[in-house]
Amino acid sequence: PSLVITFPDPLMEMKVRKALNIPQGDITAGDAAKVTRLDIGNEWQPQIPPEVQVRDLAGIEHFISLRELHANFNAIGDISPLAGMARLRILRLNDSPIKDLSPLAGLTGLGSLFLGGCGIEDISALAGLTGLDCLELNNNYIADLTALSGMQKLDILKLADNPIKDYTPVEARYPQLREKDFELGQVFDVQ
Repeated sequence: PSLVITFPDPLMEMKVRKALNIPQGDITAGDAAKVTRLDIGNEWQPQIPPEVQVRDLAGIEHFISLRELHANFNAIGDISPLAGMARLRILRLNDSPIKDLSPLAGLTGLGSLFLGGCGIEDISALAGLTGLDCLELNNNYIADLTALSGMQKLDILKLADNPIKDYTPVEARYPQLREKDFELGQVFDVQ
């Protein structure tokens, strides 16, 4: 609990300090362990200035009780610090340049995952996240939906603006979806 956490990204540290109401001094693993919800995201705007975007999540691994992480509209490319965060239930990473989703593969407790506008092509790492009831993957470069075939709890699925040609993996779930932004057989022209 007395381990002092260092954040390589000064903006990440600033946002964590604000969220924890610790303006100065050490941030310890004990402080981090008490946090169940953390918002380091930005509000949407047409051009998000780089100086307000978190780039490195290092240090987040000490937030062992974290159930909700809001990190939308940042410049986070490497999500490997999230790999061991088994208590996460809600993860918002919309509009971050994430390419490798494999650190999320073991987060089987996730219920809601938001990855819209991340430039993602391969979602195979998400196949084991069968507890998801909400999955937003809109505005990416996803063509293969095979990874979604075992997600029987899905209630909300966003896939618009992806170059999807085959909806077979989600066709059986389609009638039960409470919220969706696509039609079966629809093909989007993603530039």
